[in-house]
Amino acid sequence: LIEGGDTTTKTNYITTSSGGILTLLNENFESNSLATNGWTVENPDNSFTWQIYSTAGNTSGTKSAGINLFDYITQGQRDRLVSKTLDLSNVSNTTLSFKHAHRRYAQSGQSPANRDSLIVYISINGGTSWNRLLSAGENGQGSFATNSSINVAFTPQIADDWCYSGTTGAPCFNLNLSAYDGQSNVKIRFESVNDYGNYIYLDDI
Repeated sequence: LIEGGDTTTKTNYITTSSGGILTLLNENFESNSLATNGWTVENPDNSFTWQIYSTAGNTSGTKSAGINLFDYITQGQRDRLVSKTLDLSNVSNTTLSFKHAHRRYAQSGQSPANRDSLIVYISINGGTSWNRLLSAGENGQGSFATNSSINVAFTPQIADDWCYSGTTGAPCFNLNLSAYDGQSNVKIRFESVNDYGNYIYLDDI
């Protein structure tokens, strides 16, 4: 109440929409620490594994999570980047999107090039068991690599090195998680499979 003032009432003046987007996880790795936002790393052989790298061409900064499969000679070794627990109990139509960058390693005349892989899993019981969402490896037709094969270690330098911009490689992945709506103890896991090839990078999860 304001002395000497007037009161105006407008019916239906403000409306709200139920169609907004709720973001449960938004990771661009710019904090320079995987642990800051609850990521954990599983490195069974205590060798090369997931860490943060300085990269270019990113849409959200200059840092990315990555793994060095160029110097990692133990073929078939799996290393994992695991998210914090996510609560999907009050959401619907959930999706998981992320950007990736990868170029296969191939020496002159080598065919086919080394084929590193990335597998994405989901758990609804805090990591006790996992369901596979995606298994991606380059088949020579743009199924995973984001640019052409090279014979040196790969660090993204330009937008065309990433899935969102490149014209010669794979598009970004957008995974439908709606089958897991309503679950309250969810984790996401990114697993690299080493073929002694080249770096894989992730960003903007």
